[in-house]
Amino acid sequence: MTSTANILRLVAAVTATSLILTLGGCRSGKQTRVPQEQTVPGQEQTVTPVQARPAAADFRLMTESYTPWTDVEVPVKVSLTKPKKTSVSGTLTMVYGKCMALTVKMLFIEAASMYADNDSVIIVSKPLGKYYKESMHTFTTRLGLTLADLQSVLLGQAFEPGKGTARGSAAQAFSFEAKALDDELTSVTVSPARQSDKYEWSYTFVSPADLSLGAPRLMSIDVKAADNSLSGTYMSFDETGCGLAASSLEISGTAKKRAVGATVTTSFGRAAWNTGAAPSKPRIPRGATRITTEQIFKLLK
Repeated sequence: MTSTANILRLVAAVTATSLILTLGGCRSGKQTRVPQEQTVPGQEQTVTPVQARPAAADFRLMTESYTPWTDVEVPVKVSLTKPKKTSVSGTLTMVYGKCMALTVKMLFIEAASMYADNDSVIIVSKPLGKYYKESMHTFTTRLGLTLADLQSVLLGQAFEPGKGTARGSAAQAFSFEAKALDDELTSVTVSPARQSDKYEWSYTFVSPADLSLGAPRLMSIDVKAADNSLSGTYMSFDETGCGLAASSLEISGTAKKRAVGATVTTSFGRAAWNTGAAPSKPRIPRGATRITTEQIFKLLK
């Protein structure tokens, strides 16, 4: 495969992944249902529910494991599995609530760069003279999520729609449904108390009965918006400069009726936190050709 074709696939992978990560919505509200004590037929013992704490209390415990942050630079690897298998590695820079940027290099030369702020999403490949640009307003008005919300998704941290990383006081904005997984773990599905008829979303966190084993942590996020559906599963967590955060995120679903899948691996051990990082918006080369979302998926095919 030629170097141009390689770069083209890199641009497509970076762009498609940024589109996947900007899907979001709200699921219908649900009431908290904590398992009740019950007697096992034929036995005298009583099965005690493993989740003695209210789900909202565990939500507060989970959010207390997060610490405020201003900016971070960290190596990431994005492996796209559908609709095409390819992977890219680069440096992700995020300024909380303001902007984020991903730079991808090939043979020490910048092959593509992705940038998003509260105004727009831009992906540029100077070697190819191509770029992608979309208004962030397109995403935020349709999905009800802000840039800070999306940054929380990438970090594997619970968020309050439109307000970024959730704090304990946000519990009143959600409804909770608890379900015992076994004698040690309970899963809690969290949905916004107010939801939209245009999109749905919820996330699930897992809480140990014995808190000495660790704080509750996010397990997955599920999204549905028009023809798009998305499930994200957090596979592993690290203690980081922003508290407990996910170092591996597996994504699967559909975008524009096409199957999509990706894994995002973040190397927090090499991260630099709160150093004043300020990524700049990439300059679109003169004469560069603009590519559309539809063309991205054609490139991946």
